[in-house]
Amino acid sequence: MRRARQAWWLRVCRETDPRKPKLDEIAEAAGLKPGSGSVVSLWERNRTISGPKLEQLVRLAAYYGVPLSLFTEPPETDEERVATYRQLALGAIAIAEQDSEAEAGEPDRDGDDQPDGKRRRRSA
Repeated sequence: MRRARQAWWLRVCRETDPRKPKLDEIAEAAGLKPGSGSVVSLWERNRTISGPKLEQLVRLAAYYGVPLSLFTEPPETDEERVATYRQLALGAIAIAEQDSEAEAGEPDRDGDDQPDGKRRRRSA
C-alpha cells in the first residue's frame, strides 16, 4: 500500500508543479542519468521492483518543495478517501434499509396500536 501511495504522490507532485517539468527533468533532479525519464514514469505507476531510493526521494522532495514524509510515509490518496467514503455511505444505506424493513414488519409490541408507543387513555 505504501508503494502505491508513494507512486501516486510522485505523480501528483509532477502534474501539479507550476513549472510543468518533463520526466527527464525529474529524473535529473532525482540524481539519475540524463534521459532516464522512463524510470520516473515507472516509479509514478508503481511498476518497479524497489521504487526510488531514499536519496532520490530526498532530492525529489527538495525539487518539489514538499516534506520528505510525503514520499516516505505517504498519506491516503484521493482515490482511497473516496473509496472509504463510498464504503461508509453504502454501509449506512444498508443499515437504514434494514431498520426500515424491520420497522415495517414489526408488530406493535405494547398493544396500544399507537406509533409513538404512548398508551391510549381509556374513557370510563
